[in-house]
Amino acid sequence: IGNPFGLGGTVTAGIVSARGRDEVSGAQFTDYLQIDAAINQGNSGGPTFDLSGRVIGMNTAIFSPSGGSVGIGFAIPSNTIRRVVEELKRSGAVTRGWLGVQIQSLSDDAAEAVGLKSASGAIVAEVIDGSPAEKAGIKQGDIVLKMNGTAIKDNRDLSRKVAGLQVGQSASFTVWRGEREVNFNVTIAKRPGEDRVARNDRNDRKSGKDGGSGGEAKVAALGLDLTTITQAVRNEYDLDATAKGVLITDVADDSDAAERGLRPGDRIIAIAGTEVRGVADVKAAVDDAKASKRSSVLLFVETARGNRVYIPVKLNKS
Repeated sequence: IGNPFGLGGTVTAGIVSARGRDEVSGAQFTDYLQIDAAINQGNSGGPTFDLSGRVIGMNTAIFSPSGGSVGIGFAIPSNTIRRVVEELKRSGAVTRGWLGVQIQSLSDDAAEAVGLKSASGAIVAEVIDGSPAEKAGIKQGDIVLKMNGTAIKDNRDLSRKVAGLQVGQSASFTVWRGEREVNFNVTIAKRPGEDRVARNDRNDRKSGKDGGSGGEAKVAALGLDLTTITQAVRNEYDLDATAKGVLITDVADDSDAAERGLRPGDRIIAIAGTEVRGVADVKAAVDDAKASKRSSVLLFVETARGNRVYIPVKLNKS
């Protein structure tokens, strides 16, 4: 029910096509109902009823090439609205729980590379300094499998579940680390502003000493030429003083690494959650994967553009 184009009291009817839609823009903290009842300009904010007259959602958004309804609409579930309204009445503002990690979903290849049978879960790409996650002991490379005993489907599922927690509430997390499950209890904090989250970690991080050994080397199993980062390498490639890991100097055209988008200038920071300080660390991780009869390794990479991502790379059989 709504006021499409100013036509008050207009009713449209349809079916619920799906629950838990999170592919919609702005759905980081909301899992929408998908409905085919027409939603047009003026409908947003109106109630979505079921046949018994119960409000099940609030009309919110559409997918449309024309700007008008094409039968793909979305409503915020009433359970979500109820929580928001109660919080607004209680405190005058909506606060979201904050764990303090940057996460990404697992692929099947990434799961296989770390010894998991399923790609369900969210892998921790970054832990923000001073965050609840850091204080509890969660580390970059951990894979969050459960929260309060409930399985985590992917990164968006984890974001929604954490956002729904109250500030000061304690939550249990089960993570995959070193081929075994580890449990943590975390006291959830208030989510800071996005600008603070974005700049908090990288610029203030202390640089580590150049470590490891190995200099320059070709790692044929990955199809990569690598070099350990020294001061001379920093100067030659104009790397920041805080740059860590090993630098990729060449990528074989016929390698899976090239297929996955790795390029010269990217840096490998960790493999399967273990920090990389030199080329020897990469070779050791590849040897471990071969010994465990795994067909791939999970690289944590900082691209030349500054993006940090997990990339599973298949090992060359030769």
